[in-house]
Amino acid sequence: TRSKDGRLQTFRKGALRMAKEFDVPILPVAVVGTHELLPKGGRFRPGPVEVRLGRAIQPDDLGDSMEPVKAQIQELLDMGPASYKPSPTWRLFRRAMNG
Repeated sequence: TRSKDGRLQTFRKGALRMAKEFDVPILPVAVVGTHELLPKGGRFRPGPVEVRLGRAIQPDDLGDSMEPVKAQIQELLDMGPASYKPSPTWRLFRRAMNG
């Protein structure tokens, strides 16, 4: 769920249980900019959003804790706010659509 202040909250262990049961790694992912885009209880405000990927963590490396996942996600969030950087493909597409 979204937090009121945009900070990470307590992680639940469902992903850890599934990763162990099916022997699949967990890939930490941070979606940056969504709190500014739509704060809890607030109104939609356009802005940039980035999806940042961490390094996959094997279930055996986690033990019974989600702390390594949380630490990686915090590192991704600490890289700063989302920024708008249109790709060359997007610029080409935009030019073609504008005639």
